[in-house]
Amino acid sequence: MAPSRIAVAESLLAAAEAAAARLPAPRPRLFAPALPDDVRLRLRWQRLWQERRRAAGESAAESETALRDASVRALLAALDRQADAVLLHAADALAALAWRALEPPPGAPAPADFWIAALPAAAAAHRVIGWCDWPAQGGAAAAAASLRVAAAALERMQGRPARPVALDWFGGREDCAAHAAGLGEVLAARGAAASLRLYSPLLFPGGRLDAPALAAHLAHAAAGAAPVVCAPRLPREEFAAAVERAGGSWAGPLRAGAEIPAALAAPGAPSERLAATLGWLAVRPA
Repeated sequence: MAPSRIAVAESLLAAAEAAAARLPAPRPRLFAPALPDDVRLRLRWQRLWQERRRAAGESAAESETALRDASVRALLAALDRQADAVLLHAADALAALAWRALEPPPGAPAPADFWIAALPAAAAAHRVIGWCDWPAQGGAAAAAASLRVAAAALERMQGRPARPVALDWFGGREDCAAHAAGLGEVLAARGAAASLRLYSPLLFPGGRLDAPALAAHLAHAAAGAAPVVCAPRLPREEFAAAVERAGGSWAGPLRAGAEIPAALAAPGAPSERLAATLGWLAVRPA
């Protein structure tokens, strides 16, 4: 199979190329779409963007302006089947609009943002773990929906089962709001899932999260599937840092359930995280 072709925001291309050099062969092929000179292509991209912005009533002039944004061009090139996946750059002015413009296939649930941790095989019983943030709105129902969409995406990417897991603590972190109440019940009502409540001091030796120890608990709870976790009282960056301390990688956010594989890079993202993100973007499900 030929390497994946990934459309990358021009503002990110140099960093992405340096990151891709860390990946094993065959590496994905990266390109940054330029502003089209061809009139027909330019009009086609304008129409594509207007279709995505139909709720906002985007005009032709506004669409023409949008084409000057590097992340918008990367998205449109991928939607125009010039690429297998797209990597946007959050530093671009319209990156947030381009991210929200990613739609699900017809009849599918709304996309969800998720991250992927991969621990070294020697450090964890189950090395791949998906992560979803607790949503800003919608509570347990919205969290459960995101976990289901992310689990389905990770399952396709790996070619092996993935299972949503609601993670909460007792001991040591009771001062935090218990947002996880009810998430396990909502998940269980919608299909195979797991709930896990752990004694937090045992997982934070010296005050820092032990990622391999947590991964072992998650693997057991997921019963052989890849766990996809929502942990309202564990900050995402704390988990990411623990994974990287253990020699693992951290990728994302990726857009689960979108019509094309997509990821969003933060401004100044470390090369290691960019490499991991590109590696997952390049995966072609069987």
